[in-house]
Amino acid sequence: MFVDMNNFRIRACECSLKEGVNFRLFRRKNGELVLQKEFIETTKYFDDNSKVIKQVWRDIETVNEE
Repeated sequence: MFVDMNNFRIRACECSLKEGVNFRLFRRKNGELVLQKEFIETTKYFDDNSKVIKQVWRDIETVNEE
């Protein structure tokens, strides 16, 4: 794999993470069941005032199925 370093640029930005209201149960490949909470990550770039908003899931606790 070849990466052209001339195509990358450093952009000044501000990131924020806000707690969402949604939860989900997620099963890992090893069979473990995990309760996850939604967070909303917002990245604002200063050069063109664009925003990127994405959903991020964080583990809260491992759930025992029994």
